[in-house]
Amino acid sequence: RRNHVDFVYAISPGPSVCFSDPADAKALLRKFDAFRALGVRSFYVALDDIEYTKWNCERDKTTFGASGAQAAGIAQSHLLNLVQADLVARHDAASELIMVPTEYYDAKESPYKEALRKHLDPKIVVQWTGTDVVPPAISIPDARAATKAFGRKTLLWDNYPVNDFETSAGRLLMAPYARREAGLSAELSGIVSNPMNQEVPSRVAVMGLTAFAWNDTGYDA
Repeated sequence: RRNHVDFVYAISPGPSVCFSDPADAKALLRKFDAFRALGVRSFYVALDDIEYTKWNCERDKTTFGASGAQAAGIAQSHLLNLVQADLVARHDAASELIMVPTEYYDAKESPYKEALRKHLDPKIVVQWTGTDVVPPAISIPDARAATKAFGRKTLLWDNYPVNDFETSAGRLLMAPYARREAGLSAELSGIVSNPMNQEVPSRVAVMGLTAFAWNDTGYDA
């Protein structure tokens, strides 16, 4: 904290969680409690890269109806709202919960995003990667469309310089941080980088992103 670093504990329960089961919600909160005891105050639930057109349990079908994108958004909101309420009730210093939506990779209107917009606690932070998983550029209108789609300014999860996808495998991505429009921060709640597994080469892009986040209108790649 002295160095302005916020450690965030993340968990990905999507492949097996039963959204309507109180036992699963309690298990998730117990996990957070263990890290809260160590001083962690920021938490993150990732629901990306999962199958959201089928339920993991019959209870969800009974509670939320037939599986599908809209029902998934409602179910995810139900669980995340419980977690957010617990974080707020049990520790005043806790940050807002961060979530990665299943549709994290565009700003197109959809039944899933509509469900999140209507049902997800507005204080929960939503991550978004731009107009694609690895977008070539991100503009202010892109971010504005995401704000409209999710019902809040998003936390940009910029997939650069990550190199674990097909066209980048085996390469070190060390080009400057670029093609993000000046003034983008006005339509975002923040920016984070997804770096390479190679930490030292990642510093070029990560430091560029940091400089952009600090002053995006004066940034020069």
